[in-house]
Amino acid sequence: MCLPALTTLAARQPDYRWEIVARPGAATVFQAAARAAAKADWSVTTLREAPGVRQLLAARRRWRPQRPDLAVLFPNSMYSAVFAAATGARRRIGYLRDARGGLLTDAVARPRPGDTPPHEAFYYLELLRRSRLADTPWSGVDDLRPRIAADPEILDRWQQQLPVGASGARVAIHAGASFGHAKRWLPKRFAAVAAQLAVAGHAVLFVGSPAEASLAASLAQTAMGSAGAAAAPIVNLAGRTDLEALLAVLAASHLLIANDSGPMHLAAALGTPVVAIFGSTNARETHPLAARRDWRLLQAPGIACSPCKRRECPIDHPCMTRVGVEEVAGAAISLLAAHAARR
Repeated sequence: MCLPALTTLAARQPDYRWEIVARPGAATVFQAAARAAAKADWSVTTLREAPGVRQLLAARRRWRPQRPDLAVLFPNSMYSAVFAAATGARRRIGYLRDARGGLLTDAVARPRPGDTPPHEAFYYLELLRRSRLADTPWSGVDDLRPRIAADPEILDRWQQQLPVGASGARVAIHAGASFGHAKRWLPKRFAAVAAQLAVAGHAVLFVGSPAEASLAASLAQTAMGSAGAAAAPIVNLAGRTDLEALLAVLAASHLLIANDSGPMHLAAALGTPVVAIFGSTNARETHPLAARRDWRLLQAPGIACSPCKRRECPIDHPCMTRVGVEEVAGAAISLLAAHAARR
């Protein structure tokens, strides 16, 4: 969510050379953003140590002799402020959260509800505005649209390995979501959509983390049984890709179908069209950041308790059970056709 703020920061402060410090997963995404923007003045440092004294001592040894001019803290944690102080940065900017104000030179009051447009990306952009690192107000999500790019060599390798169907298109499916089951559409319905798409000639790629590999394998097997031998290939890649490889697979796909999840945001930033299924989360706050023609958002109408933002649904999960297979499959086929017409 902070990618729009990061690219804005670099654009508004062109005289700085930026070093982005992040955990491994986030660092890979920042490297992909630097690749997309052709930013030679960005470097990305991946933190390999677990948070703690050793990491702080390493930060002190590396950066304190240089005394960085500026550190912008997108995380809200106390530890990020301690880390920034250890680097010796002359100016340390972050939101006043987690009782860390004494470690910041610019402790910025966090925005209240209604101070910014609803999408979560504006939380980070507002930090730049309030600290005068960027002076332009943002009117809405059309001002956003972060871009990332897969590693060209890895992308080329996966392009050669991945199957295609009679249509020439590949559809990736991510059936998981990290926050809890309330965010997830019914798994069997993902399998049913996959079967319909394969019968229509589109290769289907189930993607996900190692923790989601068993679920994806089961769904792929169910979909293959329903689609029949004449259908396009259905492949389970969940647990077989690191994040760089996942970026390549999503970039090589013509569409992603997903819950409100990390792969949904990655696909949108890569320029891959997305069909996103929302229920317990607020689509106004976390929808894909892409041109409106590049995504379809599906959610059941008239559900009074949605968005509840719960991890688990205490009732019968109506926000997801009332989104049908035909609705999702139809949105996918429609979006694939629209993009094929523009190619």
